Amino acid sequence: MKTNTTEKVRNRIKRYPKGKLFILNDFIDIADRDTAKVEINKLIKEDVLRRVYNGIYLKPRINKRLNMEVPPSHYDIVKQIARKNNQQITPYGNTALNLVGLSTQVPTTLEYATDGPSRTIQLTPGPVINLKHVGKKSFFENNDTNFTINIIAYLSNNDIDNLTLKALGTRLDQQAYDNLLNVSNKLTTKTRNYIVQIGSYIND
Repeated sequence: MKTNTTEKVRNRIKRYPKGKLFILNDFIDIADRDTAKVEINKLIKEDVLRRVYNGIYLKPRINKRLNMEVPPSHYDIVKQIARKNNQQITPYGNTALNLVGLSTQVPTTLEYATDGPSRTIQLTPGPVINLKHVGKKSFFENNDTNFTINIIAYLSNNDIDNLTLKALGTRLDQQAYDNLLNVSNKLTTKTRNYIVQIGSYIND
């Protein structure tokens, strides 16, 4: 007996790990958007799923010791917003520094650069997120590449010491670093030199 479309949607969600964020396009290979949305809304009413932003859904994960839901990071939510809208979005300024551990100060308003329109997003619950349009030429295909280049561009020379380079390098695997290195010839000599130095700290 064939599994119907609604069952396929539910079975896929059942296989998702707890804590996973997803969008409607994650079901286009097995269901049309309307069918997927109907089933997701039913699961939200059943407290199986939660909507964290318009078109962004979460399969909650509970910390059993604290008996509390473990919230997704704002960066993970923003990455899903980027997927949903087919846009590039990457952390900028103090937001980027905080995410890689170069700053302990959590900004009250989170800053992200995007090739989409500038706008403000209020996560509920959660922080205000400012998306600033910077144009497609400011982005490369790989998000880790954009993230690292943004931090290098934001910091002054005096801030980019070995500890900073290590913090940037240890969050990259070899493939991510290779992507970064491949585009470095399109950047300034100063930025390329920093990228070469980061290679000493990549996460093998």
